Amino acid sequence: MLEATPIAARIFFVNDDAGLRHSVQEWLQWSGYTTTAAEAIALARQDDFEVVVTDLAMPHIDGLTLLKQLKEQDATVQVIFLSGQAKSPGIVRAQRAGQAFDAPQKPLITLARLNAAIEPALRHRQDLQATVIGDSTDAAPVPGSAG
Repeated sequence: MLEATPIAARIFFVNDDAGLRHSVQEWLQWSGYTTTAAEAIALARQDDFEVVVTDLAMPHIDGLTLLKQLKEQDATVQVIFLSGQAKSPGIVRAQRAGQAFDAPQKPLITLARLNAAIEPALRHRQDLQATVIGDSTDAAPVPGSAG
């Protein structure tokens, strides 16, 4: 049995396959995550998510373009590609550049593999945020400001 998720998180699942969206959303909610699933990315622009799980090939936007847009909004958001093309050159480059966290290959043998990608991505995001917060508290005060 799956244990409770150690890190509370909001997950956004982007995929053009409605059946897969429904199944994955139910699984992630059962796993303890707050989950939103959609075909379009408009919601990602309106809301904050810790992790975005996306396909690479979709009709309205490809996953690499989505990755770029998401990172422009929030550099700490973790993007996981769930794709039948997980070893594509674009995904591999994104992973090597530190832009994409993981890329499980579809079809998944078990949905627990998705949790195995999400949990370390959440820890990595927390580490990034701690670094950003730590860097900002170490910064010299702005001349003329209190403190």
